[in-house]
Formats: sequence, structure tokens, C-alpha cells
Amino acid sequence: MSDEVALGAHEKAGKTAPRHPFVALLLSVCPGLGQQYAGHLVRGIILYIILIIVSWLAAIAFMYVESRISIVLLAVPFIGMVAIAADAWWCASKQPQEYRLKWFNRPVIYAAVFLFLLMTVNPLMDMLIGGNVVRAFPVTSSSMAPTVLKNDLLVINKLAEPGRGDVVLLDYRGDNVSSRFSDVIDVELFNRIINSLFGENEIPYKDGQLVRRIIAVPGDTVEIREGNVVVNGKKLDEPYL
Repeated sequence: MSDEVALGAHEKAGKTAPRHPFVALLLSVCPGLGQQYAGHLVRGIILYIILIIVSWLAAIAFMYVESRISIVLLAVPFIGMVAIAADAWWCASKQPQEYRLKWFNRPVIYAAVFLFLLMTVNPLMDMLIGGNVVRAFPVTSSSMAPTVLKNDLLVINKLAEPGRGDVVLLDYRGDNVSSRFSDVIDVELFNRIINSLFGENEIPYKDGQLVRRIIAVPGDTVEIREGNVVVNGKKLDEPYL
């Protein structure tokens, strides 16, 4: 109780300064800081956390909505930021001209709160959702051009079971291709085949990524007949080429 009284007395005797809606709007480049500037610290923190969670949920929904309308889901983070900025403007405009500055109305506190959220909420959501559900990968390989080009952005659904015709991305940057696949392939034969097909600077997995389309699944029989790929006795139909 004594701490609350002391804090209240400090705020009562503190300086006053108007809250400018335009400043709150600018601070909303970092979602939630505009609310903090306008005197609503907890509100800003809650809105920031909601934005992160909803953005991840939208990314997950995007993977399962088979419609062109699903592209709207990718705009959810931007729509959320605009809504939070508008709320910050509104909060600042409602404060009196003689707004009494609170303990958190200081640049160093603004920075501390933002960095705390950035280093806790973001990594936690990235670990839970990005590591197990959905993640966006920038493509660093040209191994599947022109279908997938270098620098394209792939949204990977980690919950899906790959099937025929699906495009998959193997990402093993920092790992050795031989140690990764040694239990399922003849590494020496694999390297000889790859080296015969590509030049030294063209090896598709050299940069740590390999993008490929699945043509067969466990139990299928794959053959090469007269230069054609045959799966389960039928010539592979590749209309996407």
C-alpha cells in the first residue's frame, strides 16, 4: 500500500505534457508503443501479444484455405498494425492537455518494453509455431527453376503429409548432406551422379537447400525407360514443365 501511495504521489507531483495523436501514430511503427505513449502500458502490451498470435494463426489458416481469398490472410499482420495504430491515435486524442506523465513515459522505458517483448514473445511463438507448424523460407537454390526461382518465398506447412505432386523443401544449412542421407542412399553413388549432372558451381544443394517435386511415395516403383520416368508402370505425366 505504501508503494502505491508513493507512486501516486510521484505521479501527482510529476510533470504534465499533452499527448499528441500524431506522435502516438508514429510510435506505432513498433506496435503497442503508441498506447504506452498515450498512457496505456498494459493495453499496448496486450495488443502486441494479440497481434503476434493472430498473425501466426492467419499463417496457419492460409495453409488450409484453398481459395484465392486466402491471400487476404497474409495481410492480417498489416491490418492488425493499422488497427493498433488507429487505437493509439484514439487513446492519445482522449487524454487531457494536462496529461500527467507516468513512470513509463520515458524513451528508455519505451525501448526497454519493446525489446523485452521482441526478445520473449517473438522467439516463443517462433519456437512453438514456426518450429512445428508453419514457417516461411526464402529460397536460396535455383534447383527447381523456372517453377520455383531463387529468392522466392515458400510458406512451408510442417503438419502436412507430403504426397505425389507436392513441392517440398529440404533445408539442411549447416549440416552435411552425406551424414544426413547416409542411412537411405549410397552417398558415393549419389555424389557421382550429382557431379556428372552439374558443374562445380551448379550443385543444387551446395547452398543448403534442395527444392523438389515428389513423384513417388514409399511402395511405388520408379524406373527410367528410354529417357522417360515411369512410376508403377506408367509414364510420369509432368504438365507443369
